[in-house]
Amino acid sequence: GSVSDKSYFQKLQALLIEYKLEHKVQFLVNVEAKKKNEILQNSDIAIFPTQYESYGMAIQECLNMDLPCLDSDFDNLKNQFGNKGIRYLSLEAKLWSEAISNLLAENNSYSTLIEEIKNQKTTFNSWAQQAKKIQNFISK
Repeated sequence: GSVSDKSYFQKLQALLIEYKLEHKVQFLVNVEAKKKNEILQNSDIAIFPTQYESYGMAIQECLNMDLPCLDSDFDNLKNQFGNKGIRYLSLEAKLWSEAISNLLAENNSYSTLIEEIKNQKTTFNSWAQQAKKIQNFISK
């Protein structure tokens, strides 16, 4: 999607440069589906530290690609996805940093997330199909 808070986005980009992470972290902003899928397939983990996520279609896409996720600790997403392949964290930077480091360093934790995803596959074929399902639900 697009960047809704440009000044915050610029701060995040500056932090990546400051900590020499600009080649390890990618923000997917207005990326074509083919390129996005390529990036996700070559990723180890998807990170969603948000206060505003209501449905989680991007999370669903990642899970369908067997990509483990770290997500903000909100009940609506827990109700939607459960704990299969996702770890939920409060919005404290230190917790996120530790979770990312631990997950990528501990082979068992990472393997557990992958197995959770594979054991609980959900159906997600495309954004258009999901939108149609939502539209049908609303119009009832």
